[in-house]
Amino acid sequence: SDATGTARVVATNGDDVSDARYAFSFCQDVAVGDTIELHWVYSTGAARTGVSDGLSGAFATQNNPYVVVRAQVFKITNNPSDDVADLFVSWNTTLVSDAVRYVGSTTGDKYDNVDRCSPFLVIWHVDRECHRVSARSLDEMCRVMKDNGLSDDLKAHAARQLVPSSLTASALSLSSTFY
Repeated sequence: SDATGTARVVATNGDDVSDARYAFSFCQDVAVGDTIELHWVYSTGAARTGVSDGLSGAFATQNNPYVVVRAQVFKITNNPSDDVADLFVSWNTTLVSDAVRYVGSTTGDKYDNVDRCSPFLVIWHVDRECHRVSARSLDEMCRVMKDNGLSDDLKAHAARQLVPSSLTASALSLSSTFY
């Protein structure tokens, strides 16, 4: 807790040149040195006003909407040179150099690939590179999320187990032009 009694997540990372401590004010359960995957969801079935937590909001107004999820992976640093602007708005297209597009499903842990498969089709656009993001930029994204009522997404969520390779396609659509 700080002097006002507000709890803060404090993160350190000893193997990075930017190993100074960072006190997260808005993001929860993250630390400098962690690797995170961020998702930006676009849907024809989303709520007509505002934004909503998680992928569930993509199905708010339609039973079978067209849903696209863009995903980027980041290592959290405490280095201001790793600032990334506007993380809340969309993935950073200037960082994308090796992307893949594929048809998949939702990632929630209530589906298990055995007894309960996801009924939803999602078009994934995934940047296959791991980028660096400053803790400050990530915390700013969490602040904007909180200001927009997205408190449920201020911390990482569980994901279901990986799909066995026997159930996956062998062909991917590699492109850097679909974003």
